[in-house]
Amino acid sequence: MSVVDRTDLTVLLQHADPSWLPPVIPVRETRAVVVARLMDRHPSLVDDLVETATDALRLLYVLMDADPGLRTPPVRRRSLPRATRRVILSRLNRLPLEGLIEDLHRHKRAWKRMAENLHPFEYAGRYPTAAVAFALVRDTTLNPATSAHRAVLAEAAQHPLIRVEPVDVVARPSETAASGAVGPGDGDAPAADRAASAERVVAPDRAADRAAPADRAAPADRAAPADRAAPADRAAPADRVAPTGLAISSSAALAAPAGARLVTSTFASRVEGAFANGRPGMALDLLRQRPGELVRRLVHLARTLPADSHGVLVEALGTAVSDVSPVVLTAALGQVRTPPGDLRLFFPRGGTTRVWTTVDERDPLPSPLAAALAGVLVAELLRRASALPRLRRAFLDEELSNLAAPGSERGASSTWLRMTRGSAQPIPLDDELRLFLHWQQPPAQRIDLDLSVAVYDTDWRFVGLCDYTRLRFDQDALVHSGDLTSAPDPLGATEFVDLDLAAVRRVGGRYLLPVVFSYNNVPFDRLRRGFAGVMRRPSGLFDPSAVEDRFDLSGPAKILLPFGVDLETKQLRWYDVNLSAAGYRHSIAKYAGQLALLSAALEEVHGSGDRVSLWEVACWHAAARTDEVVVRCADGSVVGYVRSPDEDTTAFAHRLTTRREPDRVWDTDAAHRADFVAVLSADNLTPAPGATVYALHPRLLDPSDHNLIAAPALLSPLTPDARARLTTR
Repeated sequence: MSVVDRTDLTVLLQHADPSWLPPVIPVRETRAVVVARLMDRHPSLVDDLVETATDALRLLYVLMDADPGLRTPPVRRRSLPRATRRVILSRLNRLPLEGLIEDLHRHKRAWKRMAENLHPFEYAGRYPTAAVAFALVRDTTLNPATSAHRAVLAEAAQHPLIRVEPVDVVARPSETAASGAVGPGDGDAPAADRAASAERVVAPDRAADRAAPADRAAPADRAAPADRAAPADRAAPADRVAPTGLAISSSAALAAPAGARLVTSTFASRVEGAFANGRPGMALDLLRQRPGELVRRLVHLARTLPADSHGVLVEALGTAVSDVSPVVLTAALGQVRTPPGDLRLFFPRGGTTRVWTTVDERDPLPSPLAAALAGVLVAELLRRASALPRLRRAFLDEELSNLAAPGSERGASSTWLRMTRGSAQPIPLDDELRLFLHWQQPPAQRIDLDLSVAVYDTDWRFVGLCDYTRLRFDQDALVHSGDLTSAPDPLGATEFVDLDLAAVRRVGGRYLLPVVFSYNNVPFDRLRRGFAGVMRRPSGLFDPSAVEDRFDLSGPAKILLPFGVDLETKQLRWYDVNLSAAGYRHSIAKYAGQLALLSAALEEVHGSGDRVSLWEVACWHAAARTDEVVVRCADGSVVGYVRSPDEDTTAFAHRLTTRREPDRVWDTDAAHRADFVAVLSADNLTPAPGATVYALHPRLLDPSDHNLIAAPALLSPLTPDARARLTTR
């Protein structure tokens, strides 16, 4: 959901109640926004819609006006009302402990900070499971002298996977309580217990390896509130308080009950240990307990299991797939079908990207095994589609094969067309394009953005550039409008680069990479507004109808690589990458090598055609839900497919996706009789009133006459059976 859509939803939720919500909210970020805005009036929604600890973290981020996608932390963490804390801790307390611990460790840094707002030990007696999980993630030293810590230790004793390890501590006379010295993790303990906990001192021989990180150390001047302070005659002298906040006594230490720390072995560590020890069969046995993890590790299992265990893997996958989300299934299907290439590409999560590439040295999967695994995945998706309402006729566009199916990754920017990273579309037929950049800076800060274009040849060798340092490339092949160094109110600033694609090809250029730089290193999220885009070359100064796409500048990044243009295939491929940067005076020349490596890897990964496309997803719907499918081919012809009485769903779907043996020739009027339409462009189409329509370019389709859907809505109805029952009622 874009920032604009999220803002609109927030406004609507101020006047809504749960009865207004749809039966299922499949996107977890959207679910977090809904719960955050309604939980004050309807706290039961937390129990209904928060399934995991990560869902709870998304909720906390929304409550603190941060990104529910968890890419950037809150600018400022807010205090939470006690009622809100109790509701969230209560939900965490009812989650299975092992899964809760793993979810907290998955976002360990964020949860350690959020624990400072939730104060889980304040409610350790009421919510002991949650307190145990936080004790593990915060590496809290537990003192049996406090009731909160006793509750944590008692709960931990109920779980075989958790070990209690002793910690060397010594005690000080009770008067040290008045110093306010508090050990790590004790800041939210009840007042009476806090005084006892404050007496702990780390034994000298283990002080170094147990020192808390700087962001967890209690400040030296941290004192107990006045109404909780010990009597004056019991106060510790000032010279007995160490700078770290731990009480230090010049007298001999008195013996005290030993402290304790909780230790556990997570599911992920056991799986990794099995692989590391050369026991993939043991890893498979473990992964059977987690269907989603089994599917995510499917290719790894297929490469490491011996040949005589391949049948066991196929059987295990057949059992697991019914509980796995469609996004995970389609991702696994793409991995199974994609042979090893030259480069592998990794996108770490975050508001900006440090992309990792490495040479792909993996062995290819055995063909029979790859086919068997792919067959299980496709069969499950077809089974789920078959359970949806029947269709009279479907109208599909072959050009959807260039659009990638929605995945779990989040885009770096919001756009008009909402394409998934790796999608491609043909560039306009004319050889002239215009790139544009518009931005407006805040009143008190100058922001200098630059629109630049890099040119590379077939082997990704740098050919040339067009930017503020070189306003023309090869005479008129690329022409820059000029460098603007600020964008004050009220109009802001706009830069253009005009592209003559034929001229670029004549000088050996094949790939064009437009890039937006923040020259003076100000992140995009400081802009009052900012966007860039591509348009057909207008006849006048500016023609809004010529705009092909526009993408917003947002987030903490300072470099945006929105797409690349391949002049040989005449395609524009959507990259959607925000790059991290340091320093000032950012320019194409500075990043030419990094941009080439990133773009080459993206073309390698997404250009092979083995990833799941929207064409396949649309074909699964059509094959499972109707017997009559009309296809608009890439050359403009229209053909029809009719399922024969002896043709099962799998065979019909295979014939559709591979575009083999059409049964008849049709015309575009067939769309008027279709109640499911999935096309690249709705030009010259008149779908039946009430039809469900996906169109990347909807053009003049009236939303009041048709059910216009986005690409994720093609996958979301294919949720597993158990999750489909998750409702907001």
